[in-house]
Amino acid sequence: MFKDIPWLFPLHWLEMENVMNTEFIYVKLKAVSPVHIGCAEVYEPTSFYVDKEGTQLVHFDTGKFVDMLDEKGLKRLSAICKKGTLASLIELMKFIQNQASGMAMEGSAIPLANGLVAHFEQTLSIGTNDFRRLKNEINRFEIMRSAYDSFTGELYIPGSAIKGAIRTSVLNLRRKKARAQFRGRGAGRKLQEAILEYDFRHLESDPFRLVKVSDFFPIGNVKRKIVYALDKKKRPSKFQSQAPYQILEVIESGSEFIGLVSVQKPVKSGLIKDPLSKEEIIKALETFYGKEHDRENRELSAMSIGQTRIDKETPIRIGRHSGAESVTIEGHRCIKIMQGRGKKPKYMDHATTIWVAAESRRPSNNSGLRPFGWMTFNEVDSNTWHELLDDKEYLRKSIEKEAEHIYEDLMRKKKEEEVKRAAEEQRQREEKPAAEEKARKEAEEKARREAELAKLPEQLAWLVQKEEDHNWKSDNSAFLNDIENFFEKFTEPIQDAIYHIAKWLDRKWPKILDNPDATKGKKKKPKYKERPKKLAKKVLESGYLPER
Repeated sequence: MFKDIPWLFPLHWLEMENVMNTEFIYVKLKAVSPVHIGCAEVYEPTSFYVDKEGTQLVHFDTGKFVDMLDEKGLKRLSAICKKGTLASLIELMKFIQNQASGMAMEGSAIPLANGLVAHFEQTLSIGTNDFRRLKNEINRFEIMRSAYDSFTGELYIPGSAIKGAIRTSVLNLRRKKARAQFRGRGAGRKLQEAILEYDFRHLESDPFRLVKVSDFFPIGNVKRKIVYALDKKKRPSKFQSQAPYQILEVIESGSEFIGLVSVQKPVKSGLIKDPLSKEEIIKALETFYGKEHDRENRELSAMSIGQTRIDKETPIRIGRHSGAESVTIEGHRCIKIMQGRGKKPKYMDHATTIWVAAESRRPSNNSGLRPFGWMTFNEVDSNTWHELLDDKEYLRKSIEKEAEHIYEDLMRKKKEEEVKRAAEEQRQREEKPAAEEKARKEAEEKARREAELAKLPEQLAWLVQKEEDHNWKSDNSAFLNDIENFFEKFTEPIQDAIYHIAKWLDRKWPKILDNPDATKGKKKKPKYKERPKKLAKKVLESGYLPER
């Protein structure tokens, strides 16, 4: 079955090894600081409880939890859910905490930052009458999930995150190609076009079109944790950053992942002006992220925050809170710096704060804080990479499940298309007689109308045709355009044509032919606009209308 799905990772990558003009980078990633790559999901309060003794969050299957409740518990759960108020959410969280922890519900146990246990208990203790505080605390106690494999539940690194980091590093390596400064709307796009020498309207000219990056799957058990993310000022200040804390699930230091990067050479020369190579990608990562890593370590040292160590390895930075400098292009940075409520922001070439992982919302000192996003990008030989892949049994199972899911989805879509096509063919068969009858009547009406127009004088026939084609009844502008064109085309209008025009002028601007120059109000403003007034005068000048 897998041969029918050649684009499935990693099987299709392995088959591509013999493809000519393609370079491969067999990669092992290793986290050296907390990494969070979001998936637009949060841990729902109804799907976890906090193990206070173990300092961990236990994420369980809500359906299994409901199945384990006795009749009394089900009635209590139903009664709470029916309330549908903000206060009832706290009541629901308390109920689940007591019931699930009492049952010792099985699930994924995720270590918690020390301060989160007390924070959770504090949230549950809020009085139900304190609506404002209740709303703020519930909104703030939102735990953002990391990207995970829906089949295994394991955390993984999306290939898009790695490709984005590679793109940023290459743009910085080639940045001297952009001599101009770009500002305002579309500046980022124009800057990339200048550096990479491509046209955004023709994406096939983008050299990164030929760079393919797989998702990165874990080797061994991924270390994960739920921590606070705090925004800290780089320089000492009596004012703290006003950015609210966040609660994130992160990949912890030491976790390893494997994946693959392929770099193809363009088949046709000229379309991509400066293609990428494996060597340039490695050099770009080492140069850009090496420099940013050194810069940040100096800043962390000045803040008394522990530094990350990357010795003789290729650094890369990914995920949320990677720092503005690590996701922008040196020499072209325009970083927005907020100045407080009511004040205009500043724009600088560097950030004034740094986001760090913390054990509590208000740490007493900076010694336990850690920066986000740093990993090492280690190239390994093909044999080692394959051994790492083969040793990970659950990874193979994940791929098999994904293949089954994709295959089933393809078959479902194929069947849906067949049903849809059959229904459309039936509809066309049923509608064909009606459509043919409609076309016949329209042809007859058209022929009848053409015959009637042929009996009219040329000028009147011209006017009647325009009247029908341009919908004079509802479009004054079309009427005025057509009548102006009429007087240019026919310098000696006939009486029938003038009568026809006069009829429409009277209908659209009543009494305009009595006095085109009529005024209104105390200020004697013209009653009619210039264009209809001018046409009315032409009609009157023709002499065909009786005196009015």
